[in-house]
Amino acid sequence: MSFPYRFRYKISGNRDNPPLLFLHGFLGGKEDWNESLTALEDTYLCVSVDLPGHGSTLVNGIDKYYSMPHVAWGVTNFLNQLQIKKCHLAGYSMGGRLALYLAVKYPERCNKIIIESSLPGLKTKAECRVRRQRDRALAQKLETENFEKFLKEWYAQPLFTTLKKDPVKFRKLFKRRLKNDPLLLARSLKLMGVGVQPSLWDDISAISSPLLFIAGDLDSKFKELALEMGNLCPQAKVCIIKNCGHNVHFEKPQEYFDTVRQFLKK
Repeated sequence: MSFPYRFRYKISGNRDNPPLLFLHGFLGGKEDWNESLTALEDTYLCVSVDLPGHGSTLVNGIDKYYSMPHVAWGVTNFLNQLQIKKCHLAGYSMGGRLALYLAVKYPERCNKIIIESSLPGLKTKAECRVRRQRDRALAQKLETENFEKFLKEWYAQPLFTTLKKDPVKFRKLFKRRLKNDPLLLARSLKLMGVGVQPSLWDDISAISSPLLFIAGDLDSKFKELALEMGNLCPQAKVCIIKNCGHNVHFEKPQEYFDTVRQFLKK
C-alpha cells in the first residue's frame, strides 16, 4: 500500500544545523509555530507540520490513519522523506502527547524533547471512558454545528482565558483555526484524543531522551502534570513560566524561545 499521508509543512534554517520538529495542538497547524521558526532558525533546521485532520495535510485511507500509533509512524516516515534520521521535538498539548509517544516507541529518532502543557495520556480506564464520551460529544458538535460557533465556545473555556490578553493576536489565531475542516478535526478527536490514546504513564520514566516540561503558572492542571512527570523522569527539567496560561509559546514567546534555547544548548 502507498504511504497514506501527504504532509504539509514549513521548513526554515540551515540544513547543516540540528533539526527541530514542532508539533501543534488540537485545532492548530504549522503556522502556529511561525514565531518559533523565525526565532530559532539561526541555530536549528526548524520544521513545523500540519498533523492529520488539521491544516492542509491529506490522509488517503481509512480512519485508523488518524490514530496515535499510525500518526507517529507517519511522522517518522515524513522525517525520512526530509532525510532527517534524528531530531529534537517540541510538542504542545496534543503535539506534546505525540512527542511523548515518539519518545517511547521511536527513541532512536528522538534527540531532546520539549513538552508544553501536555500529558502522557490518562491513568485509569474510568478516566478514559469519561473522556471518550466527552470527546465524542465534541466531535458530534464539529460534525453538525456551525464551526465558528464551536470555536467561540471552545475558546470560552477557562483554560484559554489568558490567550485573549492580546486581542489582535488572538483574532489572528482564531482566523487560522477557521481554515480547518471540522469533519476532519472530529475524526482526529475521536481517534487521537487523550481518551483513546495508549497511556504512557508507566513508560515515561524509561525515556532515554533528555526532557523539558514547560507549563504556565496560571494553568494549574498542566503545571501540576509537568511537575508530576518531571518527578518520574530522572533526566527531566521542569520550567514553569510566570503570568502565563496554557499556550506558553503563544502567550510568552520570548520566554519560550529563551527556555528552549537554553535546554537544547546544554
